[in-house]
Amino acid sequence: MDLIDGSLNIVSLSLVFSLISFSVYLTTSILKVTDVSCDSCVTLGGCTYGALVIAGIHPIIAFFAAITCGIVAGFTISSITNHIGVELVVSSVVTMSIIQTFVLKLQTFGISIRQALQQKGISDIFGNSPSQDLVVIGLLVGIIAFFYYESLRRRYYYLTIFRN
Repeated sequence: MDLIDGSLNIVSLSLVFSLISFSVYLTTSILKVTDVSCDSCVTLGGCTYGALVIAGIHPIIAFFAAITCGIVAGFTISSITNHIGVELVVSSVVTMSIIQTFVLKLQTFGISIRQALQQKGISDIFGNSPSQDLVVIGLLVGIIAFFYYESLRRRYYYLTIFRN
């Protein structure tokens, strides 16, 4: 049963990482913007989540705190680019190095985070079995992919109208 649970966890993580590839595709190919900080934001969110759960905060609240950390990282990139006037690539690299500093500090507690999560029985956000998590994550990724598709379809539709 561990092999099946491990395989389902791998598929669930792959679905989550597919959202990162959607975001990278959207920024580089569609918006023609080079932002290299998305991987750092994901690790920042994961480390934030783990550290807050160890501190005794409810997993749902820790989840929203991890999302807030990603929003603050994006706001930092935007502020450096717009208010200081630095190129986007440079500001994303600077922000990525700042994020990695925080992540390295949080990852020093990595083993204790993993052990504490296992002791508390919290293996995921929803507290379900891996097969239920796969269904929930699959639905969330499907909904997000649908919104990506619709927004891109409408964007191309409007571009073709304006070209004619």
